[in-house]
Parts: sequence; structure tokens; C-alpha cells
Amino acid sequence: MEFVAIEEIQAAALRALPEDVAAYLEAGAGSESTLRANREAFGRWVIRPRPMSGVSEPDMSATVLGIPLALPVLTSPFGGDALFHPDGQLAVARANAACGIASIVPEVGSFSYEEVAAAAPAAARIGQLHPFESFDPVARRIKNAGYDALCVTVDCATMGWRVRNKMARFRFDPGVWFGNVTDDGEPNVASTFGGGIIPDWTWDQLAEATARHQMPWIAKGILTPEAATAAVNAGASAILVSNHGGRQVDPAPASLDALPGIAQAVGGRVPLLLDSGVRTGADVFLALALGASAVVIGRLAAYGLAAAGEHGVRRTIELLTSELRTLMILAGVPDIPSLGAGTAVAPR
Repeated sequence: MEFVAIEEIQAAALRALPEDVAAYLEAGAGSESTLRANREAFGRWVIRPRPMSGVSEPDMSATVLGIPLALPVLTSPFGGDALFHPDGQLAVARANAACGIASIVPEVGSFSYEEVAAAAPAAARIGQLHPFESFDPVARRIKNAGYDALCVTVDCATMGWRVRNKMARFRFDPGVWFGNVTDDGEPNVASTFGGGIIPDWTWDQLAEATARHQMPWIAKGILTPEAATAAVNAGASAILVSNHGGRQVDPAPASLDALPGIAQAVGGRVPLLLDSGVRTGADVFLALALGASAVVIGRLAAYGLAAAGEHGVRRTIELLTSELRTLMILAGVPDIPSLGAGTAVAPR
């Protein structure tokens, strides 16, 4: 039977997963107040209906970093993807290609950058990496594999304190996480993540490292205007406003709450993306109206993957598309740039 709602996909995913893996997927850091805040932030806004607008076929396409998107959505670089389905990010890439959106491919994934590229050769993709000592060889691999941009995760100097994971006795399986490790041991994710620590870089070091590779890059994990300004000054081509799905700092600002202040600080110099808490097409609408150029979905993609592999991811994107289209018609928004003007939403 076909899924008719994202809620069905989530329920099917959690039924299919072992208890410890479901806890890993659902968990946040600490008391999970940030996890809750991400969802509560969307509830503080309303969509303003615009009857008799004449809008019947809204244009939902967008362009981010020169990448054309049929829908202003990308999938997050969630690692350990084979935990959710044997095909992991391969299935995600194929689903995204079918739907006309892009993947951000994880460094600590079950498959290599090259394998994911081969799974959907014509698809747009971005390679995620961390500020490891092996940054340069990993960035070269991403570039040589034909990726469009880099996504540097900057908010993981150490792993968040994830109580629910600990209580579920979740254990990292190297076979699921280290699909990107080459024969010479690069990237050295095993020892780094095994110790829970990522080498402590500064913005100056990151600016030097990214400049060597001449690729556009996204700074992922920004929650304050100060950090956004520092990232732009370091050469970031885009900012991903993110609290890592509530999995790092708790309590931390909700991503949606942080977005307006960051937008003001950045002043349109680079596009803003948003993740953390996005669950519906209405959430996509609100994020775009408040200043994001696109949203990035992590748990939603993982739910689809766990529920039905490639088809589940594709169906998740289709449902987001249908809901966003419905809301754009009802709010009289003809296209994504018009939605970004911000007049279609108001505080509750």
C-alpha cells in the first residue's frame, strides 16, 4: 500500500528498525530540549492565506551554488546509512536524482564518495567532510569524483552528549561507518571518531584549506551571527544554519529561531540553508519565507530509507513537494523567489 503521509513513513521506519538503531535515529543531546525546540520554533509562525490570487501552478524550482533543484531541498550527510537500509546513500542518491534534488554525501558513510557518485552519475551532489588532518586528500577525492561543492561540518569538535543513545547501548559498527576509508587509512575517521574528538581547527586554518581546492563550500553547523560572519569572512560560499538536529549542544538555539539573525548578519552575501526540525512541506515553506534558500533533510530521508529504501526516500520527497505546492497555491505564492520575500508568513 502506498504511503500517503510522511507520518506513515516515519511510523513504518521505526517499526522496521532495531530498538537501539531507532534510538540512535531519534535521539538528541542531553535532555533533548534542543530537539523539542526545533519543532516548537515552527509552531511560532503562521502562513498567511491569499485567496483569489490566480496562482495554480507554482514554480518550485531553485538554484543553490549553481546547482539547479526541482525543489529547494537537499538531503543531509547522515552517516551510518546502512543501519537504515543495505543500500544506504546509494538509494538516497538514486531517489534524489529521480526527484531532481541534490545529496550531501557523508564522510562517515557506509559507501565511498565514488560509489555514491556512480550510483547516480548525472545527479548533483556535495561532499561532506570534517576539519581532519586528512582534509586535503579527502577534498581532492571529492573534487575528482565530480562533486559540485564541499560541505564542511564545523560544529563537531567533540561528539554531543547523547543520553538516549547511551541508555539504548548503541554501539558504532566500523563496517557501517567507515565506507570512505581508503587502503591507506584516509580519512582517519576510525581513530578520530573512536576517540570522540575532531582536531580543533580555527577559521583561518579552514580558510587556507578550502582555498587550496578552488571549490565552493558550505559551512554546516552555524547558529549565531558571529559564527556566520566568521564563516563568510573565511570564504564560505553558503551557510547551513543547523544545530545538528539537536544532537550536539543542549540547550542550543532552534535553527529556525537563529535564521533571521543570521540572515541579517550575512546581508545576502551568501545563500543560507537550514536543517534541524524540518518534518513537513509547511516547515519547508516557513524556512524559505524566513530567509533560507533551501532546506536540508536528515531524519526525513532516513525515515524514508528505513521504511522502503529508495522508494521510501523518493516518496518522502514527493510528499514534501505536494504539500509545498498546495501551500504555495493557497498562499498565492507563484515561485520560490516570491516566497523568499517573507510576506507569506507572520508570527503566531
